[in-house]
Amino acid sequence: MFSNKSSSTEIKTKRRQPGRYSPNLPNFFLSLVIAFITTIALGWLLFWCVSQLAGYDTSLLPFQFSGVPATEIYDLARTTVLIAGFLAGIFAIVYSYRKQKVEEANSLREDSKELSRRYQDASAQLGHEQAAVRLAGVYALARLADDWTEQKQQCVDVLCAYIRLSSSDIEKVDPSDEVVRRAIFDQISIHCSRDLANDSSWRNLRIDLSKSVVHDISWFGLIFSELIMDNAVILGNLSLHSCTVRKRMSFSSATVKGQLSIRVSGTNSCWLDHIHVKPGASVYYQTYGSNLVRLYSPSIKIDRKASMIVSVADSSPDKLYILSDSQISGTLRFDGTGDGCETGAIRVGRIKTPGEGVVVYRDLLLEKKDIVKPAISSPGEYKAARFWASEPQVVPEDELY
Repeated sequence: MFSNKSSSTEIKTKRRQPGRYSPNLPNFFLSLVIAFITTIALGWLLFWCVSQLAGYDTSLLPFQFSGVPATEIYDLARTTVLIAGFLAGIFAIVYSYRKQKVEEANSLREDSKELSRRYQDASAQLGHEQAAVRLAGVYALARLADDWTEQKQQCVDVLCAYIRLSSSDIEKVDPSDEVVRRAIFDQISIHCSRDLANDSSWRNLRIDLSKSVVHDISWFGLIFSELIMDNAVILGNLSLHSCTVRKRMSFSSATVKGQLSIRVSGTNSCWLDHIHVKPGASVYYQTYGSNLVRLYSPSIKIDRKASMIVSVADSSPDKLYILSDSQISGTLRFDGTGDGCETGAIRVGRIKTPGEGVVVYRDLLLEKKDIVKPAISSPGEYKAARFWASEPQVVPEDELY
């Protein structure tokens, strides 16, 4: 018996706690009486206002309308009812609108809680010790990015951070972890595709893979807003063909031990400054179309038996190729025709070489006046040319290709 009372008291106490169960409501009968009296009072007030507007002498307190002819009372009452109905309709519309907004806010709040829970679960999966669970976390975060527009960039940042954090051992990557990394690169390829719907795309996001280690990636026909691979290490083949850069592509201070091939269009710039091309490695850079993509690649270092090829695009007077203050022990080669390029489009001043480096220009580039800075005297004398310590020499063409 004692326990039942105690239990009942406990339940009542819990119900009185704020924010728990339904709020305490006033007595229904009392509420009904108050609502009835309020309605009568407002109705009389409205009737009095209508009668005053009609020019009749009525009294609000006490209730008197003896000055109103009996034949007019019905018309005044009808007008009062119509006005009251109109006001009630407006009130109902405003109330419904506010109720809808409150329900939408509650729904958004619940959705936000659910999305936050999914984010925490996916992040926990991505940090799991088992590769299979981490792989599930990759797909969970990718799906969450599709559903959570406000935090899409954050979801992508977490995936990119995993690539960076798993790149601590440059020369050796756990095979099971490489599967997870490959899945992230695949998700970037899928979501940056030009054919994907805008709601699910990552084309307007920043893809930050700085300090990552790249083995073999082939991205074709993708669209990037920003692709950042500063201080990255490229061990295998990284290919970006027929890709579009909307803002910036950067490989600043990257180390190339394999092959880096870039063929892009876009409206901004590509930074390859301070990159280091190791022996046996190669870099190829080309822009296409009439869109502007400027190459800023000063202070690069090309080792012996390494090469960098820059294909000078046509039909764009604003294109610019800056490769000054570089150290060349291997080969720096300029291809293309240079049609439409302006004076000084290629700038290679203050290049240093230990005596083994060579800078190669295609003969068609040398025929265009003042495209190359510093200028080459008498370019018509050269079928092809190379520079030893910045001094041009004629060499057989078959040695250059």
